[in-house]
Amino acid sequence: MRFTIDSKTAADTIGRVAALSGERPVLLTSTGTGLCAVGTSLTLEMEAVMQADIEAPGVVAVEGAALRSVLRVCPPGPVTFADQGKRLAIKAGTARWTLATLPAADFPRMKTDAKGGRSFTVRLVADELSRAIASTAFAIGEEARMGLNGALVESDGRVLRLVATDGSRLASMEAPIVDLDGDPKGALIAPAFLATARGLLKGTSEVVLTLDETTSRLRCDDWTLVGRLMGGGFPDYRQVIPTKHSATLTMPREALLSALDSVSATLTGARDAIEMVYKGDSGAWLRASSADHGDAMVTLDPLDYTGEVHTGFAKHLIRETIAAIQASEVRLEFGKPLDPCVIKPAKADGGLWIVMPVRL
Repeated sequence: MRFTIDSKTAADTIGRVAALSGERPVLLTSTGTGLCAVGTSLTLEMEAVMQADIEAPGVVAVEGAALRSVLRVCPPGPVTFADQGKRLAIKAGTARWTLATLPAADFPRMKTDAKGGRSFTVRLVADELSRAIASTAFAIGEEARMGLNGALVESDGRVLRLVATDGSRLASMEAPIVDLDGDPKGALIAPAFLATARGLLKGTSEVVLTLDETTSRLRCDDWTLVGRLMGGGFPDYRQVIPTKHSATLTMPREALLSALDSVSATLTGARDAIEMVYKGDSGAWLRASSADHGDAMVTLDPLDYTGEVHTGFAKHLIRETIAAIQASEVRLEFGKPLDPCVIKPAKADGGLWIVMPVRL
């Protein structure tokens, strides 16, 4: 195998694949149509196809960390790779490197559902999927509770919906479907797949997402990402969504974030509570109190509010949730003091967030 490729393409594309592999191997395959690089973390597999000047086709495996280290210091210009049996020779400008190779036949490719017992494929606008991931992935639980450490992906045939919860908050966001093939069924996707996918979506127009019995596969431009689906059942999240409310508060999102940051200045613990109060014509405000550092109060200037509210939230839960909503104005809906707070964009866009209050 022998091929030449631009150093920037090698560093950006092969380097990203190598970053996923770490000390595991990267598989490089050169054919008459171009170069393919595959990396794996054993739970994720990333494949990239790129243009290269192929002088001799072939396949070679090399440790990802070592390959990435070389690519990061390659000077601008062409880089030539040549398989020398047990060594991969790399030449860039006046620099030369030789890396130990590994048996290509032992590279652990991820298996997909060959029987096709359950296959569901959707085509989506990349920006819409990226927005859905950003708006929900933050709420995935970090603990090992089955069903809460991944994001639910489901569809009604019209939209693809992502839902995540850690038991204290819930995030749900929809992405319109451009095209659909197969029978939509829910699946639990790992946080690492979502985080990696979002990076690949930048600069892409449309993507194709396929779910089978065991894997999720995302294809965009010259990239393919494969991840193992998670086991366990996602809780019936619809049961915790309140259907009625007795009070509402509508505010510019940035103004509410600023108020939350201001009132949090005296709070040192992530789970310290922020108190929210408004009573008719008396106004609306946030309060916080710390025995060690003092008190804080910020008067709110809402666009609209109805009813009366006296409740509290863990500062990190409410702040992170509001920050994840990509809307200029947000509407908070309240019931009783310890009922879940429902948060939506002031103008409906398929997103819904829930934060559980704390006892003051």
